[in-house]
Amino acid sequence: MARKSVGEIKPFPERLFTWEGTWVYLKYMTGPSISGEDVDEIVRAAPQVRSGVFFLHEVSSVGVLVSRNPQTDTEDFGAFIPWGSVLTVVGPQPAEPEAGEPEETSSAEEKARAEEPR
Repeated sequence: MARKSVGEIKPFPERLFTWEGTWVYLKYMTGPSISGEDVDEIVRAAPQVRSGVFFLHEVSSVGVLVSRNPQTDTEDFGAFIPWGSVLTVVGPQPAEPEAGEPEETSSAEEKARAEEPR
């Protein structure tokens, strides 16, 4: 049985890069937190899903770097979430045109209109 070709595999949508420097909704899997009393012990518990709104500092091939404060220096905190834990990332939606403003068209639409016979 022959396998179907699925084309080029993209690790994640390019749109994620445009969301760097904005607030995003992030849902991810995590394990138990370690408290000061548990530092020397192995902590066991079921994984859980956490979600919240975070400032997206960086997107890379291995995960995302986020914080709750946009002024946080990314070298001073450890809010790195690997792609294996990320379930959902929802970024800012494109702005809706104001009433009376022309809608923006994509370059493909503009090209098609330019090629139409008049």
